[in-house]
Amino acid sequence: MAKSKVLIADTSEATIKVLSAFLSAEFEVHRVFDGEEVIEKYYDIKPDIILLDLNLPNMNGLEILNYIRNVVNDQDIYIIVFVNEENNRLRIESLNAGANDLLAKPFSKDEVKARIQVAKRQVVLLQNLQRAYKRINKEVNLVSELQLKLLPKESFIFKHIGLQSYYRPSGQASGDYYDYIKINNSLLRFCVADVSGHGTRAAFIMAIVRTIFRLEESKNYTLPKVVDLLNKSLIDVLGDESDFVTLFVGEIDLERKVFSYINAGHCPAVVKIDSKIMHLKPDYPVLGFFPIDPETKFLHYKDKFSILLYTDGFYEWNIDEEEQFGLERFLQLVDEYLKKEDKIYLEEIILSLERVSEFSPMYRDDLTALFVYTKDS
Repeated sequence: MAKSKVLIADTSEATIKVLSAFLSAEFEVHRVFDGEEVIEKYYDIKPDIILLDLNLPNMNGLEILNYIRNVVNDQDIYIIVFVNEENNRLRIESLNAGANDLLAKPFSKDEVKARIQVAKRQVVLLQNLQRAYKRINKEVNLVSELQLKLLPKESFIFKHIGLQSYYRPSGQASGDYYDYIKINNSLLRFCVADVSGHGTRAAFIMAIVRTIFRLEESKNYTLPKVVDLLNKSLIDVLGDESDFVTLFVGEIDLERKVFSYINAGHCPAVVKIDSKIMHLKPDYPVLGFFPIDPETKFLHYKDKFSILLYTDGFYEWNIDEEEQFGLERFLQLVDEYLKKEDKIYLEEIILSLERVSEFSPMYRDDLTALFVYTKDS
């Protein structure tokens, strides 16, 4: 194992020699006499521990502390500051500036060794934590890669139906899900779901949703059967946990010109039937908590039909420190688009959100949208 790196910064050559003598056996020791050299060495060798005198020329110890903690924003490096035991004000300033520990001059060899060992334990602990986080991140990345494979990959080809999708996870693993299945040449089933929370747990629950939704390919389940089976499965798996799923699932029947759907706790879908715009609000609570008896709702159209499904990440972000963009504003924005055109381009919706405020939206949640529409050819 490589030795931890210690940087000694002091104006006294004698002090540096003494410290180097009894630290070099256990540590890789580097020495500087100037404040600016501390910063140069900091970037050059990336020390684990700094022994810092406050009275360095060109850049004093407090300035160095401020630079490392606030400019570079390095909170990991362990810094021990040499102080005068009688100067209580300077001791407090050093701690407030970011010193991890103080060492009063003149110091004893035993005290230096004891404090250095404390620093070394902290360094080793931090290194172990960083390695653990890397392993966790690697696992999460693998989950994220697998999750992307669960989303539709093939090009969408369906005569007289067009489809656009948008998917942007907020982190490495997402709780959002969208999918579609061609039942026959005139019937398309599709859904958008949102699992509470984020990370690998949400991704696992999302996989359950996909499994149930995809049963249609072999079981030919009705919409109520799919929703009921999913709800029962979630209750069985999650039990008394606080996780839940919102789901909007629908079908377009081109032959009968009928749209059938169930909304379980999901965001209101935006529908344009011929020239009329409406919002399809939830008829049932979120899934995973209570038994429900879902029933399908039906909408008939004459010529044209389109629907936008989305997750709450599209409107749950702040315009400023106090005000959220909100669902009402988002629905108004989408309605204005549909008043002008029968077809929405999801990228244009994203660009419109970018122009809402002076600053670009800081999305805290996953973004998923599905726009499905009928077309002539």
